[in-house]
Amino acid sequence: MNIGVATNEDFRRENCGQFLPKYIAIQKKRLPNHLLRTPEQDEIARKNIDEILKLKKMTDADGDRLLVMLIPDENQLNPLLQKEIIAAEDFDQYDFDQPQRLLLELLQQNNVEVLDLKPAFDADGRCLYMNDTHWVPEGHRLAAEKLAEKLKQ
Repeated sequence: MNIGVATNEDFRRENCGQFLPKYIAIQKKRLPNHLLRTPEQDEIARKNIDEILKLKKMTDADGDRLLVMLIPDENQLNPLLQKEIIAAEDFDQYDFDQPQRLLLELLQQNNVEVLDLKPAFDADGRCLYMNDTHWVPEGHRLAAEKLAEKLKQ
């Protein structure tokens, strides 16, 4: 009996320019995260960093290692998706590197170890996302490889 449960196959793409309408709607909602930097964004980021610093304090006390992994959203990486969700005349309002740059700055200021996956995903060139914001197996593999490299350091 089919109870309407979606499978990964429902969200697969044949190419990086193939988007489901629901996926476009999700990505449009995420666009404010990529607007040019403002003091309000800095304040929101600082509050999130404060929560991470609480974790760091606990891991430091236990003698453990805390590593924060920054995961890029597809709208940061895929120019075809960007063209779908942003009007051409509004494109200059966005900085798709801004979230990582801000978080890296704040985390490094607080001596928190960071792995930013955006450079690796940028350089890869494959379509690493499904139409539900999750990675395809190759995306998981790339993230796992980068995490393993970082943990070996």
